[in-house]
Amino acid sequence: MLTKEFKDKIFTSYSIKNIRGLYERASIEAMQIYGNPERRRDRTPEQVLKNVLQGLTLEFLLVENIDNYEFAPNKYHDIIDKNTGDLIEVKAYNTKDPNSYLIKTEVNRLKASNWNHSKYMIVYSCQDELYTYLTTINLK
Repeated sequence: MLTKEFKDKIFTSYSIKNIRGLYERASIEAMQIYGNPERRRDRTPEQVLKNVLQGLTLEFLLVENIDNYEFAPNKYHDIIDKNTGDLIEVKAYNTKDPNSYLIKTEVNRLKASNWNHSKYMIVYSCQDELYTYLTTINLK
């Protein structure tokens, strides 16, 4: 889990060490999303890539800065805690409200799904490209 010191840090995309890996992975994921009309919705390719980058940046920040976190090998899952084996969903929202409708809706969607096996959801606010910790939510 995240330490208090880590939760108090503010990150930017400039904090990423593997920027090339971030953009390669984001490009692939954005193309997959854009190729699926249901997931694409009414977004342009640029908007999809921007949304993907916002979330993946947070995943990279966590994996690069927390020794026991790594990218999950499971499709549709974000990171895994190597010490516990717990899958962790990672979300970055354009809100500073941990009780926002968007976050509550996503929690309900994940809890109701039969495909998601994440135990926790770590939520950050991403505003003006600054990532600040909001909350950790138990999904199981």
